[in-house]
Amino acid sequence: MEIKQLRYFIAVADTLSFSRAAESLYLSQSALSRQISELEQELGVPLFIRSTRSVELTEAGRSLRTHAKELISSWEKIVPEVRKKNGADRPLSLTIGTDPRALAAPERRRAVLGMLSALRQSYPGIRILLRNTDYQGILKGIGEGSLDCALLLDREISPRPEYKMTVLDHEEMVLAFRSRNRHGDEDYASVISNRGLILVDREPQGLYHIIHILNDLHLEPQIRFCGSLQDMTMTVETGESAMILPRSVYRMLDNSALQCIRLPSPHAALTLSVLSSAACINPMVPVFVRELKQLLAPPEETAPEA
Repeated sequence: MEIKQLRYFIAVADTLSFSRAAESLYLSQSALSRQISELEQELGVPLFIRSTRSVELTEAGRSLRTHAKELISSWEKIVPEVRKKNGADRPLSLTIGTDPRALAAPERRRAVLGMLSALRQSYPGIRILLRNTDYQGILKGIGEGSLDCALLLDREISPRPEYKMTVLDHEEMVLAFRSRNRHGDEDYASVISNRGLILVDREPQGLYHIIHILNDLHLEPQIRFCGSLQDMTMTVETGESAMILPRSVYRMLDNSALQCIRLPSPHAALTLSVLSSAACINPMVPVFVRELKQLLAPPEETAPEA
């Protein structure tokens, strides 16, 4: 049993709604349901009576609600006191670098930031900082120690021995554009050649990545540059040019007039990963990685809940 599970339980117990509790916790409903199910399995008793229209606390659930609130209140007082008595006067901290694409998709951004908010509650007094920077800035920060770790969405690479990389998820770069006619994956060459590409000029790692893709496809299209991801997507949404971007970012546009097609290039593959120094001794880095793994775990099928 973990403190965060008790926090999740209290959120559902207070709202009697998995959907509202998940929204307040910045979690998907499936992830929240999974955590509650694991808690019930560990305790050996059901905590909620679920139906398609309502959620009610069982007798065991009502009892746990009272004790869980008392336990969390005590925990928030105990942690700083124990650390102080053991000479750990320096508060816990975690400085995380993020590349521009890692949290570009709103759903992933909300989930990760919500998880970090829950982490702050589980570790009272912890100081969490996020720094948005490019790939070279991330390597420099980890090497100098100004970053404890970094969240990257980039092509899969083999890090040097001085770094440790934990892969969390996989996705791909796709070609996105606006068109009245439907196109298949085989049309990638004609779309790129006829429309040209628009790229963000302040993302050297992204540019390097797309150049590799174009080299794989043996294409040399006309390229224009813009100042930001938002500029790029808005331009393409007007019907001007095409763009190559992560599928998760394409989905966030939610524009039915846009379409995307896959690119037959090995460099189109992306990994979401955490990069840290192999010599990192910050105890919060493995905690951060563990929480991310649980957050991004594939959803399990669950019964309908209110």
